Amino acid sequence: MAGKDVRSRMVSAGEDLLAERGYGVTMLDVIERADAPRGSIYYHFPDGKNELAVEVARKVTREVEMFVAMTAEKIEDPVAFLQRLLDHHRKRLTTSDYDLGCPMMGIVVTGDGSAELDEAVSTAFRVWTSVIAKALRGKGFTKAQAEQLASLLVTGIEGCIVVSRGRRSTQPFAEFSRTLPLLVQAVSSA
Repeated sequence: MAGKDVRSRMVSAGEDLLAERGYGVTMLDVIERADAPRGSIYYHFPDGKNELAVEVARKVTREVEMFVAMTAEKIEDPVAFLQRLLDHHRKRLTTSDYDLGCPMMGIVVTGDGSAELDEAVSTAFRVWTSVIAKALRGKGFTKAQAEQLASLLVTGIEGCIVVSRGRRSTQPFAEFSRTLPLLVQAVSSA
């Protein structure tokens, strides 16, 4: 049990560090943040940072999938549903004083380009878009409409995170938020 706890702490620490600094973090940074012994690196992640980053991508994928599904169950209105997803990311960013971006973005921009890591990140974005689209289909949108809206939302959130971090302002989120009803209306009319 203790070993699993150390591994979980390392994955969580890796997630935060990748979101803060990108792939340039070291495994020593990870064990320091996780308050784990140095030997944990080789015991839990014998293939090093790449293995940790793959595990972070898988963790984020699972969490996003669960969060979107849970939010879709609670919120029937499609605009309010999409707004809640946007607000979740805005709040995460502002609560961290603009330090926590998206760990996937940190991996993509500065990652090592291994096939396994590339696939894990691609899967994370694909699942995120897919689960939003599935929820929107349940709210009356056609498959094409739901996929378009989901793609716009994921792309918009990622853009908001980058620009908000750079400007240390939630203005990009506020601007995107104001466009959500227009996007939903335009896509449903198409």
